[in-house]
Amino acid sequence: MPWLTGTRAVWLSAALACALYLPALRNGWALDDHPLIRLNPAAHSLGAAVGALFAPYWPPEGDYSPGLYRPLTTLTYALDWVISGGRPFWFHLVNLVLHGLATALVALVALRWLAPLSVLVAGVIFAVHPVHVEAVANVVGRAEILAALGLLGAVLAARRYRASAERERARWLVLTVLATGLGLGSKEHAAVTLGVLALDHWLEPEGERRPAGDLYVAVAALTAAWLFLWRAIAGPLAGASAVAMISDLPTGQRLAAAIPVQLNVVRLLVWPFSLSADYAPQLIPIRTSWSLVATLASVTSLALLGLGLVLRRRAAPITFGILAGAAACLPTSNLLFTSGVLLAERSLYLVALAPALAAGWLVAWAVNRGRAKVALTVAGLVCAGFVARSATRIPFWRDSRTVVIEGLLEHPENFGAHMR
Repeated sequence: MPWLTGTRAVWLSAALACALYLPALRNGWALDDHPLIRLNPAAHSLGAAVGALFAPYWPPEGDYSPGLYRPLTTLTYALDWVISGGRPFWFHLVNLVLHGLATALVALVALRWLAPLSVLVAGVIFAVHPVHVEAVANVVGRAEILAALGLLGAVLAARRYRASAERERARWLVLTVLATGLGLGSKEHAAVTLGVLALDHWLEPEGERRPAGDLYVAVAALTAAWLFLWRAIAGPLAGASAVAMISDLPTGQRLAAAIPVQLNVVRLLVWPFSLSADYAPQLIPIRTSWSLVATLASVTSLALLGLGLVLRRRAAPITFGILAGAAACLPTSNLLFTSGVLLAERSLYLVALAPALAAGWLVAWAVNRGRAKVALTVAGLVCAGFVARSATRIPFWRDSRTVVIEGLLEHPENFGAHMR
């Protein structure tokens, strides 16, 4: 396809991402949109948002105020409120555009390794992946998209930093730090940005790898400063949002419960056709002793991580997708500490890098072996299935009533659906 350049692949991916979510413009407020935006004074004016820069993300609500600190996300809500007068249409439009931008950054990241056709496949898979619907079609999912923009922007800026002459490096260092700050100020899991930057650097050919010590020092210092702020402002409240079913379990029992959940993560990335607004017992059984499922999940997770390491030289996009996705998943996995969810589709926004980049590389591999038609046919069928599932899922987030009723009808076994 001589007409398909890298730039066109990026723009086509972004355009499809935006077009798919046009029906979300009919959505209103759903679930956490109410306390965090509609009823939150800090989200109604720029002055109030600036005044809340050193306040927890959630407004005080009785005894419940989870330990989250996302001042830049709240600032975007306030800007939208001022522009739109509080109409949800505008908020959803901004989410749509941000998802298009994030998709463009994914395609730009892939351009380092893949030809334009494969970049287009990777970008489209990311754009239409059904696991993104909660993050894009529900306004408060914006935190995920902003964090992704920050992390991916930092990766791209760091690449330019490493490739630039000494006199130009300062500009790219500043942009890397600013992008990292965007991610950190939007959602907590952007704290893994430093590790993802190191991963991307490690994947450069050894002969082309240039030192970047001052960049790592700057990003590490910013991350440490953010962690200090988070600990001072929201850290004491972190226990309020811990998953009740496992929050008081000893470490061994918590891991026995959390490790099997990783199979659900893999399933959602590979076969995202059965979705849920939340994942609670008995949709996800709580196992407090080691089980066959925990063993299978451990073997699967270790095999995927090992595959990522082994393919470093032969398939760098797959390595980046798996390891960066694993890093993005880690903060909410309940493996290191108890998080606020057993599993949430919105938290897999960046994790979807793994199937997207893997699909792009597989198409490149097939094209190089003269099997372009077969590869593109399979990729087209996958994308069509993803588009269809995403399109049918977007109206699910129309309002809280729709989420509650349809969620209960879809998964009556889900304890969380009965508690909304």
